[in-house]
Amino acid sequence: MSNTPIAFDKARLAGQELEDMPLWPPEVLKEGVSSHRSHYFFNGQFVSFVYDADDGLLEFVDYPFDEFVQVLNGMSTLTAIGESPQVFKTGDHFVVPKGFTGTWDMRDSYRELVVIESNAFAEGMKKFGWA
Repeated sequence: MSNTPIAFDKARLAGQELEDMPLWPPEVLKEGVSSHRSHYFFNGQFVSFVYDADDGLLEFVDYPFDEFVQVLNGMSTLTAIGESPQVFKTGDHFVVPKGFTGTWDMRDSYRELVVIESNAFAEGMKKFGWA
């Protein structure tokens, strides 16, 4: 791996030239998200990528990793079981902790920049059937 700093491509951050992803597993997908896309900028001790999704509602049980998120576009509402909804909009930052159980509602051309520790990410991808 090179020691050269990596600039994040602005076109990809804007949702252009992203690669299609496999669909969410049926136990996660509750509504919508007929397609979603991503582009990986870096994969070292952590993974950093842009994620872009059609509107939809996901339901997670025991989320498999800690995830840092910067909302690049749209709106995301996360509701942990037994808790009030938390709404995040363009420009907001948040962390979804490992073990989160609840819903993740993505609206208005939702797009985010994500950072996750690499080993945890690899294990999480197995949980979703993407590895």
